[in-house]
Amino acid sequence: MNLKEIEEKAKVKVEYYEKIESTHLYAKKIAGKKEDKILIAEEQTGGIGTKGRNWYTGKGKNIAMTIILHPDCKINKLEGLTVEIASKIKGAIYELYGYNLEIKEPNDLILNNKKICGILTEINTIRRKNKLFVNKFWI
Repeated sequence: MNLKEIEEKAKVKVEYYEKIESTHLYAKKIAGKKEDKILIAEEQTGGIGTKGRNWYTGKGKNIAMTIILHPDCKINKLEGLTVEIASKIKGAIYELYGYNLEIKEPNDLILNNKKICGILTEINTIRRKNKLFVNKFWI
């Protein structure tokens, strides 16, 4: 994995961890710093899964990643974000590997009737002049 190449293409800082409890939980701790960032872990020991279940990754067998963004936009601009992310991942997998995934809305990607990807999106908002704005979100 070429972290420099990822940073250049994404135009945000990338932090890599060999082992971490959860990229998502760590993102929640640092998201207030107003810095967009991608967190990537080789192994995740206590990630967040569906219905509060833990999500474990085997070392080198999965992608454990969280993207932290701080857009200054109204909340309605992010409507449908999780499904759009799933669609982009589906397209990238097809383009790179020729696999046609199914999307189980709103947040899962399926191959051969097996879930191969789950997307967890969390948004933090602030109110300005009686309008709700996105303060930060992580995926």
